Amino acid sequence: MPPRGGPRAPSAATLIEFSHRATSGIALLSVVVLVAWTVRATPPRHPARAGAWASLFFMLMEAAVGAGVGSFAGYLGGLLGVGGGNFIVPVLTWLGYDPKVAAGTTGFVVVFASAAGFLGHVSLGGLDPAFLIVTGAAAVVGALVGSWLVRFKLSSAQLKRVIGILLWGIALKIVWGLL
Repeated sequence: MPPRGGPRAPSAATLIEFSHRATSGIALLSVVVLVAWTVRATPPRHPARAGAWASLFFMLMEAAVGAGVGSFAGYLGGLLGVGGGNFIVPVLTWLGYDPKVAAGTTGFVVVFASAAGFLGHVSLGGLDPAFLIVTGAAAVVGALVGSWLVRFKLSSAQLKRVIGILLWGIALKIVWGLL
């Protein structure tokens, strides 16, 4: 074990963050090269130039919005002790995303955040294996049933109502805990 304050071994969260930053950086660099190449290879006012600049603009805007929403959701989730997905789904829906896309996107992101948190807790030890197995099995069954319902049984409007009802329930639980 390293001395207090010394270097630490990379955790899963560190590796995930590094891979995200690396791939995002490569994508941004690729778009910058695309813009430079397009400016150099096409005459002024060529439609390809506008497309290249638009790609760069939208990539930067998407990064800014994603960073803002993710940071705010993480802050509120940590402050209130609930998952950030409780905030990301409504914001994505408010931004115009279909509720099914918003729920799926959040579910995908939660997998990585949960895995990083799980690995952190594993490193601390003290996990109850029986509870872990029961909870893991329930999560798998819940994910399968939920994805089946969203895919085949619920319309986007119905899913929006279900999400709203769940969020009201979470809000009531938080308020009840404060009383």
